[in-house]
Amino acid sequence: KGAAPMVAFTSCVMANPSPEWHETFRFDVDSIDSSAVLVAWVMSAPGDDEEEVVEGTQLGLSEDELHELRLKRLLAEAAQVKMPRPAAPEFNSALSTAFERATKSADQSADVEVHKMRKNMLAQSRGVEPTTELVPSKKDSFSLADRRWREVANLRTTLERSGCEVHEPLAPRSHVPVGCVVVRFRQLRTAVWETYPVDATRTLRLNVRGSLAMEVDFRPRFFEVKPDPRATQLTPDEEDELYTLKPIDPSHESAEWILGKLPEKPAGKGRRKRGSSAPPKGGQRSRPGLTTSRGAARQ
Repeated sequence: KGAAPMVAFTSCVMANPSPEWHETFRFDVDSIDSSAVLVAWVMSAPGDDEEEVVEGTQLGLSEDELHELRLKRLLAEAAQVKMPRPAAPEFNSALSTAFERATKSADQSADVEVHKMRKNMLAQSRGVEPTTELVPSKKDSFSLADRRWREVANLRTTLERSGCEVHEPLAPRSHVPVGCVVVRFRQLRTAVWETYPVDATRTLRLNVRGSLAMEVDFRPRFFEVKPDPRATQLTPDEEDELYTLKPIDPSHESAEWILGKLPEKPAGKGRRKRGSSAPPKGGQRSRPGLTTSRGAARQ
């Protein structure tokens, strides 16, 4: 939630009522949470053939504008006049360029509406009736594209209330949304846990007919363990010397950290050796040639 959406697109020409095409999209993610969602939008692009579809998408033209352009080209061919064709779009930047063009067009339309509102408020403040162009026109009926985009906005609002954030389809306003399929976190988690692809065949939302079949698969990114160069340089004798368990040496500097500080022997409690020159108790010293015994000593 709140992350930038990952986008992929493909095209299919409906040669029959149930078209089938195979496409694989890969999304590299580090992790997914409970707000993760996969949305597949089905859009209807204006145009009768592949060239018109590409040109209409590139220039952001509607069906009526493409029809007018088609008539101009037919008249130019009849008069033997060549009309310039737009350059072929690049695959890596075509989607971003179309998005920038649609954003720029929307910004220009918003600026025009703001300018009209300012003029209308200025006329009302001076007590003057606004001109016809400043009066907002009330549409009795909307086009099919406008109605479908309004339904898309209502669906996004409904899903947002249930905690599912769905972004607006990245397509020009000249394209008509046919429907969408929403795959939530539970199905995505099942695809991670299971060893086989999860079949996500759903009925299209925003439509009374039609369905879309998808397979969601999880492919982990494996890594190779690099060998340790030090492990290959040791001889068997060096390995035995390094890794063989040996008794602890008390004289080593780390013995105190392992065993703790050894208790010292108290002084004066050991048995005195025979023939030592230590004086007896009482401070008396024996003369040479005389022996002392326990008890009273004779001098």
